[in-house]
Amino acid sequence: NYKKLIISLIGLCTILWSCEDWLDREPLDVVSEASFFKSANDFTVYVNSFHTANGDWTTSEALRDNGTDVQTSTNSLPDRIAGQATINSGPGYSYGNVRSANYLIKKAREYEGDFNGIKQAVGEAHYFRAWFYYVLLRNFGEVQWIDDVLTMESEELFGTRDPRNLVADKILADLDTAAMYCMADKGNGYSRIPKWLALLLQSRIALYEGTWEKYHAGTVFAAKNPDANKYLTKAAEAAKQIIDSKLYQIWSTGDIANDF
Repeated sequence: NYKKLIISLIGLCTILWSCEDWLDREPLDVVSEASFFKSANDFTVYVNSFHTANGDWTTSEALRDNGTDVQTSTNSLPDRIAGQATINSGPGYSYGNVRSANYLIKKAREYEGDFNGIKQAVGEAHYFRAWFYYVLLRNFGEVQWIDDVLTMESEELFGTRDPRNLVADKILADLDTAAMYCMADKGNGYSRIPKWLALLLQSRIALYEGTWEKYHAGTVFAAKNPDANKYLTKAAEAAKQIIDSKLYQIWSTGDIANDF
């Protein structure tokens, strides 16, 4: 009886040990964190998701003036006029996309392969993080700059807003990185981000912040320690790089009256 009991216990332990090993496997129907970011293509696949991320409530530049001193609408009037607009679950009002970009950048630092293989994807991650933050800056002015992947215990979850021009500087720095890493080719209709698009966005954002600081000086919306000329100069420099590349030109068919 003792022999049977010992043999049974040994058999049971073997089964349990085998089951534990058998159950400790990567899922077959989804990609797990442990198995991803192992190849350069993984980074490209991940950054492709940003190309469909709207990151803003509106599809029109004109509609972005809603709730400002330029124009308003019945939907935006109550909260914005009362100063009660809050960050909520909308794509242009949350940090979800920012966190996703931070995640790819973090994984790039840990990548053990050839950086040249993931350089384009990393450049695009910086480009899109700049865009996501530009939307937050435009919607809220001062926001908290976060460039790490936070956890539920991160102190930054209870942090305060950073000065708007600090956020603007970080955005422009991201676009410097994007211009450095992204391809110098013009592209041919496919969806990779070239350095020239990064410079175009940089020029646009620098112009936005420069004119904001220039025309809001002395108001409650003014930036702390404003330097409008710094941003306006940056806007001109970024635009000139695009012009000097001679890759782009103003559309023209020779019909001057209608080409625009």
